[in-house]
Amino acid sequence: MTGQDYAVFAIVAGAAIYLVRHWILTAKGEGGCCKCSGGNGCATKAKAKPAEPQLVQIDLGGSWKRD
Repeated sequence: MTGQDYAVFAIVAGAAIYLVRHWILTAKGEGGCCKCSGGNGCATKAKAKPAEPQLVQIDLGGSWKRD
């Protein structure tokens, strides 16, 4: 096996570990999916309100607006 084979193996193994960990946490209700049925704390977490867009007002100094 070459160094490239080892690198590919390490990347695939890392991805597999990440997916298994994600599936386990999602099944426990800790993955943020909020498909829980009340008893394990997901329903008691407050849902964050979406942030309101920030408005920007630009003052051009009025030099363009001469009466």
